[in-house]
Amino acid sequence: MKRFPRNISFALLFLLAAACKDTGSTEPSTSKIDISLGKYYSAQGTVRNPSWSDGDLALAVNLGNGRSSSAKAIGINGNAATFLFSLPDTKPGDPLLCASPAEELKAGPSGISLELPAVQDGSGIVPVQMGTVKAPSSSYAGAKLSLKAVPCLFMAMVQKGAYSVSSLKMKAIGGEKLAGTLTFDYSDLAAGTMKARASESEIEVRLAEPLDCRLSVQTIPVFIAPVTLSSGYEITFFCQDGSSFSFRKEESCDFPSGGLVQSEAASSSSRKLIACGSDKVYVIDATIAHEEGNYYNALLWSWSSTDFGFGTASDHIDDCKPVNDGKQILVTCSNKNAWCAVVDYPSGKVSYVVEGVANAHSAELLPGGRLVVASSDGGDKLVLFDTNGSTSPIASYPLTSAHGVVWVDSVQRLYAIGGSSIQVYSLSAWDSNSPALKLEKTISSSSFVNGLHDASLVDANTIIVAGNNAALLDVRSGSLSGIRHLNGVIGIKSVNYNADSGELYYTYAAAGTSEGSYDWSSHKIRYTDDVNLQLSGDGLGEGSNWSYITVSDIDMYKVRVLNW
Repeated sequence: MKRFPRNISFALLFLLAAACKDTGSTEPSTSKIDISLGKYYSAQGTVRNPSWSDGDLALAVNLGNGRSSSAKAIGINGNAATFLFSLPDTKPGDPLLCASPAEELKAGPSGISLELPAVQDGSGIVPVQMGTVKAPSSSYAGAKLSLKAVPCLFMAMVQKGAYSVSSLKMKAIGGEKLAGTLTFDYSDLAAGTMKARASESEIEVRLAEPLDCRLSVQTIPVFIAPVTLSSGYEITFFCQDGSSFSFRKEESCDFPSGGLVQSEAASSSSRKLIACGSDKVYVIDATIAHEEGNYYNALLWSWSSTDFGFGTASDHIDDCKPVNDGKQILVTCSNKNAWCAVVDYPSGKVSYVVEGVANAHSAELLPGGRLVVASSDGGDKLVLFDTNGSTSPIASYPLTSAHGVVWVDSVQRLYAIGGSSIQVYSLSAWDSNSPALKLEKTISSSSFVNGLHDASLVDANTIIVAGNNAALLDVRSGSLSGIRHLNGVIGIKSVNYNADSGELYYTYAAAGTSEGSYDWSSHKIRYTDDVNLQLSGDGLGEGSNWSYITVSDIDMYKVRVLNW
């Protein structure tokens, strides 16, 4: 056999070695990795189980040097498949990132990027999936890896109401980016952190068809980058009629990769009423309830004292006053154990409760977290508590037939009603361990109203009091003026008045006019938008300015307005 000259052989070997070099790198090494696709959430919040198909590509990146390779799926078995990646400069144990679909990703010198639309249509997406693994010890040994979806599915909940939502916009209160181009640093991925740097600060979802919210709570899916929002987020919902409303969550919240996060149900600024009686508290959409004449299809929220451990002796709930901008409801009950509870809305959690306040009829939150409860017939006093501490009373103050308490911030005074007396209290030693109420004066209501049963705030300078008839009290001058619409109405149990709109919501019941099981109980929430409209003697309205909403399944005592 003919031999090449010795010097030529060395030259050929040199050229072959040079030809095998990959532009200054070592020869590629083959990494065999068995990859399983992870489950992910659809736009409906249901779990999807994807499978590999012939021709599907996955991407592998060496997180130490940024070298990348794509490979086709072989040996497909449902959601699992084998991939043979050719990765230069890769040694056993090197951290590798694998991702699919490969065509959706771009590998750079220091990170990998993908696109998450900042404008979505609510129909869902097939998410990019990623995961990290150590390079196998040999091309034969291989490695196994399960991928996880990159985006987090955020379900924006919209409360039932008389509106249709066509789109939303979401942004981070702290300014974090939510979508667009998502970039993951190799160093973060190697450390096991899958947090993205996004490029767009706002996500918009434009729905193909508006969501009709009249019949039930609705959900709008938003696919968001895996981020932590330091100060929470704000969502603005846009309705078909051109109106809009917003929801804010002002606390840190995490959107994990592949996770499912659900918001509280946001709602429009349409009027909401709180009705209470028996062992129930209802929140009702006033628009729907007015249209239908009853509350059934307008019910937004309900709470039962029986369900929350107060027992069967809790069927005389007699007040449901919204406080703290509607974030809590003060619920009082006059039966048996006679209690007052601070109920968080809408979670329904009882954050504070006191028992044994005889015939508890109403309550009010005072500055500094103090609580005052009106203890009616049999108690005949006001009872002061501290919601930040013990459930034992701090002090009590005599008031015959105490029925209502209202704090007026503009004058820093508490107004309490009983019989025909309106007592005005200031706060004494309020920052000490022995706070007290100091009686400043007493106003007689007898020329306008007697048998006082309710008082509520109208505006910064006015409260409304009612029982047999009703009157407005100017807190600056102490003068009273009557309300024509309620002139001659006996047994008014609750009254709520908006001076700007002229709207009045109220309940009344007395012997001979009661609709419920007791002389004091009602089955109707009465309404007018004209307080000068005179009712006839039997309480029937005249014309279109008067109506009522039927609530027939509880012995209703009071109605409150959650938002004017």
